[in-house]
Amino acid sequence: MQEHLAIRLRRKGHQRILKLFFGRSAAEDGRRRLEQALHDENIVGGVECLTMHAAALRYASVSMGEQLLDRCVDDGELQKAIGEMLGDAIRSWHGEQPESAPAHNRKEARAQAARRSKLVAFYIFKTLVSWLASKHDEARLQQPPAQFDDITYYPAKIGHKEKLPHCRSSEPGDWYLKQAYRAWRMMLDGQLPLVHDAYVKWAQLRGMELSEFSAILLDEAQDCTDCQLDAFVLQPSHADIFVVGDMAQALYSWRHAKPAQLASLFEPQSYGRWYYTLHGQLKNTGTHPREVKCTKLRRTFRFGPDICRVANCVLYVKQHSEQSLVGKRLWTPYRVQADPAKGGRVVDEDGELTAGPKTLLGRTNLELALAGWRELARDPSVKIAILGDGEAAGGKRFKTVFGELEECLNLYHGEKVRASSRFAEFESWDDFKQQVNQRELNQYHMHIHLVGAYGEPKEAPKLVAMIRKFDECVLRAGHTASSADVLLSTVCQAKGLEWPRVQVLDDCIPIDVLHVIGDADLGDGKGPCARVLFQPDYECGDPSKKARLDWKGDELNSWFVAVTRAQEELQLPPKFWALVKMAEAGAPVTDGQLLAWDRLINPSPARVEEAEQLLEGLLEVWYGTEGGGGGGGGGGGDDDDDDDDDDDDGRSGGDMTGKGKRSGPRLSDVLRQAKPRRLAASLH
Repeated sequence: MQEHLAIRLRRKGHQRILKLFFGRSAAEDGRRRLEQALHDENIVGGVECLTMHAAALRYASVSMGEQLLDRCVDDGELQKAIGEMLGDAIRSWHGEQPESAPAHNRKEARAQAARRSKLVAFYIFKTLVSWLASKHDEARLQQPPAQFDDITYYPAKIGHKEKLPHCRSSEPGDWYLKQAYRAWRMMLDGQLPLVHDAYVKWAQLRGMELSEFSAILLDEAQDCTDCQLDAFVLQPSHADIFVVGDMAQALYSWRHAKPAQLASLFEPQSYGRWYYTLHGQLKNTGTHPREVKCTKLRRTFRFGPDICRVANCVLYVKQHSEQSLVGKRLWTPYRVQADPAKGGRVVDEDGELTAGPKTLLGRTNLELALAGWRELARDPSVKIAILGDGEAAGGKRFKTVFGELEECLNLYHGEKVRASSRFAEFESWDDFKQQVNQRELNQYHMHIHLVGAYGEPKEAPKLVAMIRKFDECVLRAGHTASSADVLLSTVCQAKGLEWPRVQVLDDCIPIDVLHVIGDADLGDGKGPCARVLFQPDYECGDPSKKARLDWKGDELNSWFVAVTRAQEELQLPPKFWALVKMAEAGAPVTDGQLLAWDRLINPSPARVEEAEQLLEGLLEVWYGTEGGGGGGGGGGGDDDDDDDDDDDDGRSGGDMTGKGKRSGPRLSDVLRQAKPRRLAASLH
């Protein structure tokens, strides 16, 4: 689509256009496609394709220094450097005095002090990167924190005295902000290494010289930070700016992406709010107010009506979740419209994809590894490839993890770990797991699961043989994406790509969880503003466990990205079919759903009626009858209303008569009848 936009702009007289991409591979692919499209139209150049980071390096008004890329390190290295350069301040802050401990406890006291130093260094790092991603200037780090402090890393403010019991202050106050400022100044002075977002921040603060471009095209805008939006959308007031993105495909909140800003393009400025919308800032920017026009592009040319229904079910769940509430809105709800000329099918729960190459999509590398082992167990001769060529992706990521698992097994079994190993800093396996949780060392989640599940027996762990097989049959085999029978890809790596046959693995967040969202004032689910909504939860809504919710939308968006990669065939995991069965039954159909739905009755039995209506709406989307349309999604596609009992049409079993209408008892009756069953189960 943007190739056509670039061609139109060139024909309208734009001599220099800057096309910005989120990642390097996307920029390289975009450059090739644009060059070909321009050549086909006999247009000579005029469009420069860069990542936002490359543009910041090239066009910063003031140079940040020499050899900036050579100074960049990964997050772990920067945290280590912060711990060393700010070590005195960190130790003074957490207040541990290991040398004052009794001799028999001194070793443990030193280890405890070291752990707290690393934790504080981590909090400084997270506060720094939060500021790097923001639109705030350097003065923001030097001021007392405002009533709403959106820069200091949130976990550093929660349970402060429990985490740092000997700290001299009862609250963190502005301490982390000040240390982040010190770290920033050290970066500028060359005393600390950089992360790549540092030179983007520099360009945003000092400004960029983009006057040669009369138009700027920004792709994947849902993944932009406030800093990037300010630098490339708000500041270049001389240029026509074209912002393209899909808020339902935002996956990078952990990088401080702000899809809500893209959603705010549909909202004019609202004074009196604590925040300012992107729309409002564009229209009220100094002496250069901008005209804002919004266009929704909803039709897909990738797949037909059946796959489209699946995508719209995910969008329905998102629309009826907290992610769409006013004041919390992370997106502007919409529906995808299918290409009625395309076929395709959704493989039912017990079905299989047709013969031919297939792509397996997982949320995590762990699930991809497990899927790879399952494929090898089914057919040892299968050709498997892994998508991705970065240091932290694809085959390189698997080689890194598998190369570290030997030392990880030693730690697990209480054996000595090499001093040079990255696991040497951990006192024990329990200490390792605790620090992974506290310091968000997410790169080790795969290690913990594999070692915990397959690390026995100590003399010959099953994991060793599994790694050897994966290494021989997958990593060393060298199969490419084009030659493989099975391609493994994370959902993040799959963005922007498509394949004929796709199987979605079952490690995405459960989406069949309903919850009463409480009144804003009472918070008890009984107030006039309370309502029943979907609440995706990795703990399936189990009230006996601490919920792991999708606060920022990435997990639910992963579902949408995954189910929209297929062109011809889509095989869905059990978690999706649990949602469909719940809608078709109009009632909880699993023990997990029964447990979670207790909370519908407890605040108010009237909430059950809301749940019934919510499921009725979902069922209409599933059968493609939402809004009176056919099976094409969003009112488009097949208008055939004939009954169809063919199991091959991609629908999950059940009575297919009366599309969009469930049969059977009402949800409220089922819940009341099911309550004795729940009580009996609790007694056992």
